[in-house]
Amino acid sequence: HLHARPRVRVRALVVEMSPAPGLQPSPRSDGCRARCRGALAMAVAMGCVAPALGHSKQCAGIANIEGWGRAILSNANWETPGPKGHVEVTQAGEVRPHMMGRSYFSNECEEGVFDNSRYIELKLLGRKFSYTTNLFGAQCGCNAALYLVSMSRNTRPTDCSDYYCDANSVCGVACTEIDIQESNMHSFLSTLHNASDKSGRGQGFGGGGNYWSGRRDWLSDDYAPGSVCIDTEKPFDVEVSFPMGDNGLLLSMDVRISQRSLTGQDCRVSSTRPAYSPEEFGAELLKGMTPVISYWYAPDGMLWMDGPGKDNRGGCQEEQPKMCADSVLFSNFAVGDLGPGYESPPTKAPLPPLPRPVLPAAGPGAGVLPTPAVPAGYQASIGGGGVEATHPDQWGEPARPPPKPVQPSFRFAGIDKADDARFRCRQGEQLPMPRTTAEWASLNTAIRNNVNLGTLSTMWPKNAVWLGGQWSLTDSQWQWDDWTPVG
Repeated sequence: HLHARPRVRVRALVVEMSPAPGLQPSPRSDGCRARCRGALAMAVAMGCVAPALGHSKQCAGIANIEGWGRAILSNANWETPGPKGHVEVTQAGEVRPHMMGRSYFSNECEEGVFDNSRYIELKLLGRKFSYTTNLFGAQCGCNAALYLVSMSRNTRPTDCSDYYCDANSVCGVACTEIDIQESNMHSFLSTLHNASDKSGRGQGFGGGGNYWSGRRDWLSDDYAPGSVCIDTEKPFDVEVSFPMGDNGLLLSMDVRISQRSLTGQDCRVSSTRPAYSPEEFGAELLKGMTPVISYWYAPDGMLWMDGPGKDNRGGCQEEQPKMCADSVLFSNFAVGDLGPGYESPPTKAPLPPLPRPVLPAAGPGAGVLPTPAVPAGYQASIGGGGVEATHPDQWGEPARPPPKPVQPSFRFAGIDKADDARFRCRQGEQLPMPRTTAEWASLNTAIRNNVNLGTLSTMWPKNAVWLGGQWSLTDSQWQWDDWTPVG
């Protein structure tokens, strides 16, 4: 899928004006080739004009990163998923991704040539990265993204032939990925993905399906078109910080979104995500990661990012990718150090359970015995027989007094395979996560009762039930659906 180089017939003597390292004429006499090494330049020929940087198919233009220097936007060789779009850089230095476009921050760019050593390595451990974005017109169902990947150290060209890699292996190769922003006017998520974690662990606002709710670190009152805080019909500022611990490892990813009102006052929403693979993320940020900007939609929707969720508090009730604007804007890039005494913003919401954790298959299926979920605002107590209030509830209300311990009850919901067991749970239910002797006894009683009724059996395959847990590749241990370790 390499792009053909422009071919223009030379009809007269070529005249060059102050040749510069930013542009080199092709050694072939039948055409011109643009080559950029960090500076704009111009070559003029009678009947042959070299394509200027910013108007070529691959080399989109130059964006300045304050505190770092110039970066050249190199458009992807092939956009996955979907048809190839493009990204351009305006004369003002704003990066404008068009729908289905993806572009990489690079040190140099040459038409038709992709080389992993040309991508910049932005070293951000113990530092911060900021920029301005304008998402006007990015409706439900589309995703304006700015993220970091370790593609400069990926030596395989990948299925996309441009060395692109990410945690989901969309081009065939997996690598560490840090999503600073996956967003539209109705949602904004930030996610850490180690190289083996497609789902990642996120923060921000948005997403959810019939049986689960996404992040709610803030709500649509704070971030939406016309909001009194972050009015997403107007530009706003994003700052991400990567504080480092005394051991040299990443402590967290801290995201702050702010916008100045007409009265001159700043309004801000923020979130923090403790690093769950601090060695990997710390090492990658120390070596440097490549910023990527993209703008895309998926035919099957983006409910994972902007859906209403079980709580019906997500930003979008319906996906409308055909209503999305053709492009969005990113600008005012800057890198800086974290000052002395830096503090992360407080965590405002508990972690939601994974929507669909990967579980081992078990033949034709196993029994599904949903139990009432822990009430919002409470976290299951590992050592006790009930639940305890460990933090304010999901919407920032004051913590409520803990309820009296109750024995869990179970409802037989059928026989199903691992992937679909959770979808047998009704609203307010979850798969069993027995931790105490009393909870195990209650579950065993429910199993015996269902054996007596004939809904379960002592013979395979009806002699097993699904529990709410999964194997964590990141932590190399079994974990319950609320991320706490089993055992």
